[in-house]
Amino acid sequence: MKENFNTLRQRATQIKNEVEDGANTSARVGSFCEDVVDTMTGTITEYNVSVQHPTSGIDGNNKYSLESAIAQVPQELRNVGLKVSFINSDGKVETWEFQGGTFTSAGSWKQIPNQAMIERIDNDIFNLNADKIDIDGTYDKEITLELSPSAVWQSLENIFPEGKDCTIHINNPNKQTIFLAFSSVSPYQGQQYFHPDLIVKGMNHETISRTGKTPNRSEYPYILFKAVDDSSIKTTISAGENKNIFDDINKVSENVNQKIEEQSQIISDIQDSIGGKEINVDIYPFKMQFQSLENTFPDNSTLNVDYANTKAAWTEVYFSKSSDNNTDGVQEIYRSNKVESGSKQIVAPSPSDYPYIIYKGYDLDATVSISYTFPTIDEKIEETNKEIKLLNKLDTHIPTVQETASVSIIVIVKTCSDIFYTIGQKKCPMPSAKI
Repeated sequence: MKENFNTLRQRATQIKNEVEDGANTSARVGSFCEDVVDTMTGTITEYNVSVQHPTSGIDGNNKYSLESAIAQVPQELRNVGLKVSFINSDGKVETWEFQGGTFTSAGSWKQIPNQAMIERIDNDIFNLNADKIDIDGTYDKEITLELSPSAVWQSLENIFPEGKDCTIHINNPNKQTIFLAFSSVSPYQGQQYFHPDLIVKGMNHETISRTGKTPNRSEYPYILFKAVDDSSIKTTISAGENKNIFDDINKVSENVNQKIEEQSQIISDIQDSIGGKEINVDIYPFKMQFQSLENTFPDNSTLNVDYANTKAAWTEVYFSKSSDNNTDGVQEIYRSNKVESGSKQIVAPSPSDYPYIIYKGYDLDATVSISYTFPTIDEKIEETNKEIKLLNKLDTHIPTVQETASVSIIVIVKTCSDIFYTIGQKKCPMPSAKI
């Protein structure tokens, strides 16, 4: 019969201090020993089959499979949450936990990762330094633990690396009271050993969620969980981000390209300010049908046109209002059917009027290059100085009022005399005036 430890201690003291002859009968002592065994059996949560049964395994040794190991567990220890350890055929220690159901069915057990398995998980999934990346580029994979509800405290190994984004989610439709926490000790010895974050402490809400960072496993190596035997309770703990190395590379590439574009724009703006930037369009190769490209030359700019390797076949280049083969209203850039190489200058029309450059040629080896260099600041200053000097040379004298009046009177008098002389009068009827 199971009893608490205080009662067992009192009975042990009575047997020890008994002074009456014949009082410590075999029945009294035997009953006490049975109660001790029963009580201790109820506290056993782990059973090492390879230690307890060193010759009942594979080929009469201490190595077992899961099925053969759990068959060795005494009937009185077969409780939910019992952990069974054994040495497998490879000489490695495995630990499994009974989840409930048929004790001897392998499907009722869940393997608990040991330290070697945890290190392998770290290397294979979380450790980029070890180059452990899946072929699809995935790393830092999400790991999810599903916990089965039980009225007794369950203890699981904390398999999550430190500092991972972690989510605890519990569906609790019957609003049962639930405890869940990362713990520094196992089995449960009090809430003072719980990690302060990611903790569910006696909550009975229908939906419970917690988010945070996973704690250090060396400090909190266990996950403790207690609810009730209610199969409707669904509890999961998830950590990891399912990152992808190719996505990371693309993000870095996008950031670099953005920085390059920003720097290029800054350089372009500086060049626009100080001048000297060159626009160059190489037209090559020619085809026997018209091709087109955008006209980016400034309005009224003087362009240099270089042509080479032309032969006795028509080569045509125009500023055009359309991008097709319509040559109505085009402005010629170069047109020839001669064998020649050379250069010339033309004035560019407005890009708004002639937004395209069209070209075709029967001489497929010909090349035509059009270029324009924006004037530098020094050139702009020099041109401005020339305009100022030209203005200074102009006669900018403005006549006074008296000068204007004198000229007007002379014109009037002269005109009046001529008129009256013409009509036969000797004198102008206007009073004489001294000028």
